[in-house]
Amino acid sequence: MDAINFDPDAIARALGIAIPRQVAGSLPTAASPAFAPHRFRLGAFDCLIVNDGAYTVPAAFLAGNAPPRALAQALDRPLGTAAGGHTTTMNILLVDTGKQLVLIDAGFGVFSPLTGRLIPSLRSLGVFPADIDAVVITHAHGDHIVGLLDAAGKLAFPNARHLINRIEWDFWLSDPDLAELTLDEPMKRVFRDSAKAILTRVRHRVDLFDDGEEILPGFTAVSAPGHTPGHTAVEIVSEGAVLLHVVDAAVIPNLHLSHPDWFLRPDNWPAHALLTRRRLLDRAASEDLLVQAFHFPFPGLGRVVGDGDNWTWHPTTGTA
Repeated sequence: MDAINFDPDAIARALGIAIPRQVAGSLPTAASPAFAPHRFRLGAFDCLIVNDGAYTVPAAFLAGNAPPRALAQALDRPLGTAAGGHTTTMNILLVDTGKQLVLIDAGFGVFSPLTGRLIPSLRSLGVFPADIDAVVITHAHGDHIVGLLDAAGKLAFPNARHLINRIEWDFWLSDPDLAELTLDEPMKRVFRDSAKAILTRVRHRVDLFDDGEEILPGFTAVSAPGHTPGHTAVEIVSEGAVLLHVVDAAVIPNLHLSHPDWFLRPDNWPAHALLTRRRLLDRAASEDLLVQAFHFPFPGLGRVVGDGDNWTWHPTTGTA
């Protein structure tokens, strides 16, 4: 198979995503505290959260059904600026179980000059790509899977099993029409084509799992459809300590926890996505679970507390 040619500018144009070169001076650098890997312990598991970098999307991308005035207020911006860019980061969890090194997703990789910091950060800590035993792919959007390949289109984690929900795998390899996705056709095409290209490239290392299955010792796949049909949250348990990784069920606390009926424009099935968000966050609040979120402000670790029909986010650096 020919090497996949990733053109970050072309991908960005097609997706409507701005590579944030224009705001690079105001963003943290790879060596700054905001991007320093965050360590914590979950029972017997040593955990590390690494920020893969940053990219910018239109704010309306993150709340497709939000009234403009309410969106501007939620983002603490003057009315009329809510369509401006919102810079989001990617919090990638590495778990050392004592027997395996497990990554939850792989980030945006070579997408832009401000992404792809996962592997350099791990190398600086003495963890090399060949050391990774498993990568759990929560869903097949680019900011979670482009990092599965290096700049030459080869496997970034050559010895790892690549674990993905059977529903997600079948969906993206079926050339779906994405009719319910509230994006224009060029954007749908890039979502569809990039997912299929990357999944096809890693197919010889893929193991499929089903909702509710223990996919690795201590790791259980939690059904979380809506963002994509096979979008999967991950419950991690060690010595009675529990972490619930909600992935993209919510992306910005002051939007999606305070306004749980606002859906993401990349949500493939918006109604299902909102039901999933409420189910996961209600559970996290009622059980006082430690929560990891892929796009929350770094390191994306904390707890949610019920607040009527909504929730509030309480960041933490502690353990479960």
